Amino acid sequence: MDQETAVGTMVSAQQAGQRKSEERLLLDSLRFSLETGCCQVLRSKIDLFGAFLKASADPAVRMEYAVLLGEAEAAYRVEAVYGSGSLMKVDHPVIRDLIGMRCLSMPAVTRPDGVGTVFPKAGSLPALV
Repeated sequence: MDQETAVGTMVSAQQAGQRKSEERLLLDSLRFSLETGCCQVLRSKIDLFGAFLKASADPAVRMEYAVLLGEAEAAYRVEAVYGSGSLMKVDHPVIRDLIGMRCLSMPAVTRPDGVGTVFPKAGSLPALV
């Protein structure tokens, strides 16, 4: 094997390793969004990175992604019934930090129109006249 072929083989191995670590990071990120109940974030990640995971050469990655998709669909069905954000784990430390930084808004606690949230939608509160 000449030096150029050896270098090409090493680069290919590094790229395969890099892709594997990227796949693992993405799967962990999807799992975190699911476990914290951030379904809107989960849906965005699936839209952005789903094709990458679905095309993985590793059957274990494809299988784990398929399981996550099934769990995500179940979560979407729950939120369709109980409202967007209803599965959010507002007591999770990361979620509390994101709410405090106003990166996320707290889901409606009392009514789906936003009344009862920490950061209600503009115009959702009744007039106080």
